[in-house]
Amino acid sequence: MKITQYVAEVVQELSQTIHLIGDSEAEKLINQILESKKIFVAGSGRSGLGLMPM
Repeated sequence: MKITQYVAEVVQELSQTIHLIGDSEAEKLINQILESKKIFVAGSGRSGLGLMPM
């Protein structure tokens, strides 16, 4: 599988599950991230691929 196909599959899976997070929870998370001085992010497997652009 090409990397672009793999990333497209990951994005599709994330798109299917995003509705499980409510708007208020997402907004709260974003505000906490923006207000933080440091953010620690850990991932394994495909989770790491989703964080590469950040």
